[in-house]
Amino acid sequence: MTHEQILAVRLRLIEFSFRHSLRELLRETLDEAETLTGSCIGFYHFLDRDQQMLTLQAWSTRTSAEFCKAEGAGSHYPVSHAGVWVDCIAQRCPVIHNDYASLPHRKGMPEGHAEVIRELVVPVLRNGRIVAILGVGNKQTDYTLHDVGTVNLLADLAWDIAEQKRAEEALHETNIRLEQEIADRQRAEEELTVKNLQLAQFNETLAHRIKEAVSQIQAKDQLMFQQQRQAVMGELIQNITQQLKQPLNGLGLLLQNMAFDIRQESADTALMLKDIDRSLDLISFLSQTITDFSSFFRMGHQKSTFDVYAAADRTIQLIAAHLESRNVQVSFDPVSEQYVEGYQNELSQVLLNLVGNAVDVFAERAIPDPAIRIGITRQDDEVVITVADNGGGISPLLIDQIFDPHFTTKQEDKGSGIGLTMSKTIIEQHFGGQIRVENRNGGALFLIAIPAARDQQTEER
Repeated sequence: MTHEQILAVRLRLIEFSFRHSLRELLRETLDEAETLTGSCIGFYHFLDRDQQMLTLQAWSTRTSAEFCKAEGAGSHYPVSHAGVWVDCIAQRCPVIHNDYASLPHRKGMPEGHAEVIRELVVPVLRNGRIVAILGVGNKQTDYTLHDVGTVNLLADLAWDIAEQKRAEEALHETNIRLEQEIADRQRAEEELTVKNLQLAQFNETLAHRIKEAVSQIQAKDQLMFQQQRQAVMGELIQNITQQLKQPLNGLGLLLQNMAFDIRQESADTALMLKDIDRSLDLISFLSQTITDFSSFFRMGHQKSTFDVYAAADRTIQLIAAHLESRNVQVSFDPVSEQYVEGYQNELSQVLLNLVGNAVDVFAERAIPDPAIRIGITRQDDEVVITVADNGGGISPLLIDQIFDPHFTTKQEDKGSGIGLTMSKTIIEQHFGGQIRVENRNGGALFLIAIPAARDQQTEER
């Protein structure tokens, strides 16, 4: 081929590659080789890096249409199983077989393969390694060295263009893959945006429902507190009645006696003065009792630091008459002053509830010598209050439920089941403490732990 012909072929193949695939480019190269050498068949194989496996890339147009029906493009073929046409791989140079049938080492052809009369096969070498082979066959006359030069040149041209085409196709496939990944990511981001919006709406709805539920719970808690406060007030009013009844009766009796003596004109001045003094004592007691009850209802308006023993003793004094009427003995373990911060009347409500429950148990179970013992001690930074009774204790099956809302072992007309729940709430939420119960020494033992007042904590340290 002349230099001009080489340039023309190269230009045609390059222009062809712009509009066609790699396989179409190789087929066009084979068609050119057939035309320039007068051949009837043509093939182009790539050789793997290990130099052991061939991959058929293309047949020429005429070969596919007229001669060869064997397995087509993309099929793999071990070099060791190939025929004499791979001699170019072993010899690393072009080979010509002008009398194919007479070759002693030839092998049979696959079913459907074109009959080979003569062939010319050239290797394509790059960096000392065979990368491809191009073969033509069945020329009407013998192949010559001129044919070798032509086919060799076409094989090299085809490889160079094919390499670029393979790179372009690989880049194109990469771009397609990247575009697909970008599209997938955009779709995923859009779906994520939709999911986030749905999640935000769900969270908003959930937050609204939680807020409503919390409001309802708070309203129920407030109602429960009001009910318990009313119950406590009712019990205190009963205690006021009992507390005032005896001194009022005594005062009335003294006044009747003085009135009788005056009417009979037999009054003894010294005795009358003594009765007057006793009457004044009773009036003072009544006044103090009323003041104590009034103070109880007033002292919950603001937090204060107070002595637990003084508060407990004051609480027991409020219901002393009620306890006496039930023959209940209440005693305190030896204590020293222990201060806490909070609402004094709320702690009194807790103590009233615990003592009142014990009194009810004594009555229900007919305990012969009912007794309640109250202890107040200091443990590290906490003030521990214990309220123990000898009422037989709480059933192990029920003790874990004792603080549950509306749980009660009393008859319906004897209790609402909110007293201990309210007591637990007061101790935990208002005082930052803890309350628990256990059975000990034949009765129930309630333990209340409340942080000691800050000043007292500092002094202890």
